Amino acid sequence: MVKESMDEYLAQILSPEKLLELKKEHDEFEVQRRGKRSSNDKPEPKKVFDIIDQFTSDYQKYYEEPSAIRNRNNRN
Repeated sequence: MVKESMDEYLAQILSPEKLLELKKEHDEFEVQRRGKRSSNDKPEPKKVFDIIDQFTSDYQKYYEEPSAIRNRNNRN
């Protein structure tokens, strides 16, 4: 909606040649700006479940071992 309003306003105040030049420059700018956001350069972000697994693995091992072994280890 805002972009449409701005386009209408620019069409009113600029000559057709200047408007065409502005649109070309804007399109080129957008291509360059979007190019900087290339996902090929960035590592894939960790998923929430990967982060949870990273921090809960020790707790999971604790609860998997029998209580007799846990109690023996805690006495030392």
